[in-house]
Amino acid sequence: MPAHQPKVTVIIPAHNAGAYLRTTLQGVMAQTFQDFEVLVVDDGSTDDTAAIARSFAPKVRYLHQANAGPSAARNAGITGSAGAILAFLDADDLWQPELLQTHVESLEAHAEVEGTFVWARFIDQHGQTLPDTLGGHVEEITLRRVLLGGTPVQFSTLAVRREVFDRIGLFDPALRQSEDWDVMVRMLIVGVRFTGVQRVLVLRRVHPDSLTADPGDALRWARLAREKAFTRLPIPAEYQALAPLATFRILHRAALGYWRRHARDAAAERLVEALEAYPAAARQPQTYAGLISRLLPSGHRSSEEVLAQLDRLTGEAEQLLRAVLEHPQLSAGLQRQRRAAWSAFHAALAFLYMKKRCWLAAAAHAAHAVAVSPATPLRGVASYASRAAALITRH
Repeated sequence: MPAHQPKVTVIIPAHNAGAYLRTTLQGVMAQTFQDFEVLVVDDGSTDDTAAIARSFAPKVRYLHQANAGPSAARNAGITGSAGAILAFLDADDLWQPELLQTHVESLEAHAEVEGTFVWARFIDQHGQTLPDTLGGHVEEITLRRVLLGGTPVQFSTLAVRREVFDRIGLFDPALRQSEDWDVMVRMLIVGVRFTGVQRVLVLRRVHPDSLTADPGDALRWARLAREKAFTRLPIPAEYQALAPLATFRILHRAALGYWRRHARDAAAERLVEALEAYPAAARQPQTYAGLISRLLPSGHRSSEEVLAQLDRLTGEAEQLLRAVLEHPQLSAGLQRQRRAAWSAFHAALAFLYMKKRCWLAAAAHAAHAVAVSPATPLRGVASYASRAAALITRH
């Protein structure tokens, strides 16, 4: 422990992070708030991670462990921390200079909350800014939102009071991915409250070597985390019914991850599995709007980018949906929903083309949505398409 007890401990798990760690630590050193310590927890690196971390001593303390995953690394940081506030930072992400000052001021101004978060902007492996932001639509973190949508904020954007971990325990070392999601669920179950600061103060790096780049690995760990949440954690009874939709969403994400990597058969299989888990999604336009967005890689899913590439994305989405609805493993129940699914697909496209102000394309898809399935009990689809058509006729 340092002789002076700092107000904040910054915890950075690092595994072979030498390509980015120096820049990350320079961003921490440049903070306007300086009453902090940094713990770099080296999770069995074989590159120059150790040398880089040690070069920032004494402000940075270096801890080493045999490779055990990010949960174990963060736990070593938590147990070795001296600060009353813990701020987490991935070794390849960057903080803007006001980040820690913002966290500390926010927690001091809101004694009733135990955590604070900011927004992030994506950058690529070269540090170039990408179109999308992370957390830019999040005003409140709720248990329902986390159970259904993954972690709406990323841990590099988060700071919490240290006593939170006295209440919930540490990160689950059995999870090498989705560990942050598991911690967030446990925080919300015990009533931890967060406040958000609507400023982009983190640069979230995405690159091919990211831990979650492999959709198969990401899906395996997400399944384990969801199974734990819905069977072993004390989730309130009113949320238990969300399990099928939560399963659909992680499979939906995996399917699009496979598609982006050109593993088309795996993509179709996972999307079939997703719809079997939650058949109602086949009839919902938002399923296909989300599908179209996730055809783009992480960091590129801004509304502007989706609309700019909508023509290309429409063709790809149609290919994927056709592969799903013609898949030999599709159940008889879903086979009966094929027309409804195409109707919902075109309703989603009508809405997106309307947002793009491509009125003829929007009108064509709206008409197609109604024509494909005029007599099905899809009031949501009809309403979605009709709203698009009504707006179109006014332009």
